[in-house]
Amino acid sequence: LDGYISEIQELYDRKDIENTTIKVHALKSISRIVGAADLGEKAQELENAGNAGDTQTLTEELGGFLDRCRKLSEQLIPLKSGEAEEETDDSGLPPLSDDEYSEMCSIIRGYSENFNSKGIEEVLEAMKGYKLSDEQKKVVKELRKAVNEYEYDTINEILA
Repeated sequence: LDGYISEIQELYDRKDIENTTIKVHALKSISRIVGAADLGEKAQELENAGNAGDTQTLTEELGGFLDRCRKLSEQLIPLKSGEAEEETDDSGLPPLSDDEYSEMCSIIRGYSENFNSKGIEEVLEAMKGYKLSDEQKKVVKELRKAVNEYEYDTINEILA
């Protein structure tokens, strides 16, 4: 969420109402995905205002909305997995075969299509039981970041 919040503020400060509105739309979707319906409704109001060119409403309400989003982001920190993970010693673990890796990626794709971050996190957690190649580690790290930011399109791009 933090990336969206900063970007919305920067776009609005530059008076780029069109792109501010696009990013508010994305934040609306994320809010609804994480169950913050009230923030989703407020985002819808701000999106409508942006689409209508109603800069007065944006000026009056965007700051408070972004503050509420920052508080939500802080509340979600304990739920984010692996964001500050340290490198662990995986030398005693069995290697993850190409077939197993492909199957896990396929499962993640399915979960991503259904916006199921918990399912994705469970698969990523299961991957911790294997010795990963450097490329697999890189992909897993990128996936964790995308899941933490609720960027489901990015998840599919990573796995493409």
